[in-house]
Amino acid sequence: MSDHDPIEGALQKLHPARLDPSLLARLSAARPHNETPQKKFSWRDMFLRWLVPVATSACVAVGTFAFLDRNRSHEAHNTSANGVASTHEPPPVESQDYLVSA
Repeated sequence: MSDHDPIEGALQKLHPARLDPSLLARLSAARPHNETPQKKFSWRDMFLRWLVPVATSACVAVGTFAFLDRNRSHEAHNTSANGVASTHEPPPVESQDYLVSA
């Protein structure tokens, strides 16, 4: 906004009203008092919170890749057992296309 705006200047001069002391006392009394001390850093908490999920995810990933690799090697073994060359060349195809009209 502009620095010369009179509304902004009036808003900056405003201050919040003071609370009634009895209301302030009731609000302070209603505030929960936490008397338990702060928990210290523990390696067990970090282990349970971060390392266990990461390790589980890594194990699942390794298992998935091993499963996929094993299936790929079985497919290559099956294709070579069927007599098809194991190279990446497509199998020969015969076609009988005839020109009907031009």
